Amino acid sequence: MEGLAVVKISDLEEILNEIKTLRNEVKELRENEENTKAYSLEEAAQRLHLNYNTIRRLVLKKKIYAKYLNETHGKCVIPLWALKQYLAGQNQK
Repeated sequence: MEGLAVVKISDLEEILNEIKTLRNEVKELRENEENTKAYSLEEAAQRLHLNYNTIRRLVLKKKIYAKYLNETHGKCVIPLWALKQYLAGQNQK
């Protein structure tokens, strides 16, 4: 025998609104994660299937944006958006 349950429509609407809010928050978090993710030169070279020196030259020629953690020298990181921007430019050619 199955039991019956009574649920108010307003309760269901409230739950659906909370689910929509959570989905929007997850979407925003994914977008923020993409904006904050960055790769070292070695990792960027692996992702683009290029040589480390090629990536380094592209950074020096300012074709790929990179941020040096110690002003103008030291460790260099390339944001994910910069890699996507570079690839989009390559696809247009």
